[in-house]
Amino acid sequence: MYEGDDEGTRRVAVRGISTALTTSASRSGVPDSSDSPVAEPASPPPPRRRNHRRSTPTRPPVTLAVPRRVLTRTVAVIAALAVLGCAIALMAWTVLRDRPQEAVTGVRYPATPPAEWSADALWRSPALLPKAGPAAVIGGDRVAVLTAQRRVLLIEAATGATRWSAPLPAGEVSSPLASTTVDGQPALAVQLSDRLAWWRISDGTPGEVALPTGARATYRGEAPLIGLDQSTVAVVQGGRLRRVAVPQGALAMAARTNGTVTAAADTGWWHLRADAAAGPATPWEPISRQSIRPTVIAYTGAAIITVLPGKTLRTLVYSDRAHDIRFSFGGILPTGPGNATRVDLRWTPSPSREWGILSRSLIDLTRGRVVDLGAWTTRHITSDRALGTIGTQYALVGPLIRRGVLLAGEGFPEELTTSGALVRSRESASETLYLLPPRKP
Repeated sequence: MYEGDDEGTRRVAVRGISTALTTSASRSGVPDSSDSPVAEPASPPPPRRRNHRRSTPTRPPVTLAVPRRVLTRTVAVIAALAVLGCAIALMAWTVLRDRPQEAVTGVRYPATPPAEWSADALWRSPALLPKAGPAAVIGGDRVAVLTAQRRVLLIEAATGATRWSAPLPAGEVSSPLASTTVDGQPALAVQLSDRLAWWRISDGTPGEVALPTGARATYRGEAPLIGLDQSTVAVVQGGRLRRVAVPQGALAMAARTNGTVTAAADTGWWHLRADAAAGPATPWEPISRQSIRPTVIAYTGAAIITVLPGKTLRTLVYSDRAHDIRFSFGGILPTGPGNATRVDLRWTPSPSREWGILSRSLIDLTRGRVVDLGAWTTRHITSDRALGTIGTQYALVGPLIRRGVLLAGEGFPEELTTSGALVRSRESASETLYLLPPRKP
């Protein structure tokens, strides 16, 4: 035993010793005295259990007396905090929603890319504004788009980085975004209902001018030309419109940065100005000894496209120079349906302003040649190639690209940059542009 054993334990030990002694005596011949009563220490009676439980006194409920004024103020504070939290959350959501979206890099074109371009895109544009027309490429290394957030976004073609972003004024887009010149400064311009808006390409500085009802802006020359009616056009000078009278029967075609407007008719051509009255037309330079009266078709870059009627249709291209207009080159147009009248002679210019397609003929303004495309119908045109159909087959062609077949499902470049091709893709309910680099050999 050790200190701390209780009395009950000691009693068990005593009984055990007594039993052991008795057994030892029996074995040694000593009469067993187990029949004799042995005096043992009396055990104390076990403690009685109490069958009743101690009752716990019941405490009366505690009632807090809060003054009505304090309670009202507390509820008001909680409500104000809740409203403030909702307002902050709404403001944060609005900021994130209205934050100008930018191009996303490291993406893959989701469809079959054009044959010579990789599906590993350099970047993807934000969702584009519906029915806003094609993107504008500036200098080959920058891309301008109108986004679904109604913003003008100028993107670095090689990296997808944003040069600048600006809000688009209210109004319906009435003309595609175009690279042009306004007040002597290179600018991006677009017509929005009854106004012409522009942004300086260098830094995005905005400008705009109100347009009369029914006015229409075109960008065939160096600067925007605003058609007001059949006898009046306007140019933008000093941030306002300057009206230019157009001779009867003449077609105003393009504007220069100095405010000069080129106009033409079958009788000849004019260089018109707002501060000078129009004189008689200067006759077209003849291609032979006899005078000619060609039908004026279109103006692209600094060239006037005309068609000389006759048994054999011929296209005559004139160069619009600073002080005069001179004959440049010509060629025979294929005859047949679609080439009989001026109405059927549809001119589709390239954004490069260096070539285009007149009905079924490719006219290369840079190299001075006319190429018969056969049974061709133009669908889309870019800087270096055109997409068209021959019967039910899609095909492509360009000044330096021989006519070829486009495979089913193959993408077609919307425009070209120095870093690759811009290819449009429809995703869900919106359209985006991918910049695809050249495919590695």
